[in-house]
Amino acid sequence: MIVKFLNSNEINVNKWNRVLNEFEGAKLYARPYFLNSVARNWGAFVADDYKYIMPVVYARKWGIKYTYQPPFCQQLGVFSAEKINAEIIQIFLTNLKVKFKYIIYNFNSFNPLPEEFKQSSNYLLDLKNDYSFLKKNFSKNTKRNILKVSKNKIQIRETNDVKHILNFASEHINFNFVKKDFIVLENMIKIGIEQKKLKVLEAVSVSYTVLSLVFFYFDEGRIHYLLGINSPEGKKQKTAFLLFDKTIEKYANSNLILDFEGSNIPGVARFFKGWGAKEENYGSVKINNLTFPFNIIKK
Repeated sequence: MIVKFLNSNEINVNKWNRVLNEFEGAKLYARPYFLNSVARNWGAFVADDYKYIMPVVYARKWGIKYTYQPPFCQQLGVFSAEKINAEIIQIFLTNLKVKFKYIIYNFNSFNPLPEEFKQSSNYLLDLKNDYSFLKKNFSKNTKRNILKVSKNKIQIRETNDVKHILNFASEHINFNFVKKDFIVLENMIKIGIEQKKLKVLEAVSVSYTVLSLVFFYFDEGRIHYLLGINSPEGKKQKTAFLLFDKTIEKYANSNLILDFEGSNIPGVARFFKGWGAKEENYGSVKINNLTFPFNIIKK
């Protein structure tokens, strides 16, 4: 097998998209337009005239190229219309280690990795059944919170107002978001709206105060939940339950899968599982082959 590395501007997009369209798993994270929105630099290892492709996001620090997993991009790895076995993964992993000495990289759920690599959880809800059937599989806690928030006369509406979205995000994101992450968020929103793939839903109180935002990205049979943001009052009223419930109700009885993107945080994972979602696993690697003193740094 001949494997070569191509920068993003060297990739044959038609051949690339043909592979993605025939891949049976999630494809969004490897879409060129999506990668362009979340990463400044990316390329790919390509084998046998695009029979196998492996996108890689990278940056440079102190003259050293390293790979990293960008925001909103849960899984990358090897994509192909063919079955991907452990031998194929090992070939690409070897190439990755030769080109980059410091690696943080998530493979996808269709990539078999050795057991010693870290496993993370994702949660998927198949929406092929009608809403009443799906609701039977909601947890008692989920049903109780839906009922509670439904009494508050919350309005659900879609917004494409980028400035409004970013203002709400900058005010209420309470996790580790730095300036460069907000730049990525803005790019992701603008390109997602431009591609007609992104829907940002907001929960609004009777006094017209925005309580919560959720970001759903639509791609090839999947609805990807990329981000949720709550104001203190939105968190108190648990309006996220209403946003997810109405989305599931709207797209029930379809050929879509709601991809929650998962979490290793117990409380978040419990929220996802509460909708009847099924768990899948994907592997990730962290490799530091830098020489001293760079091998003691932590990115």
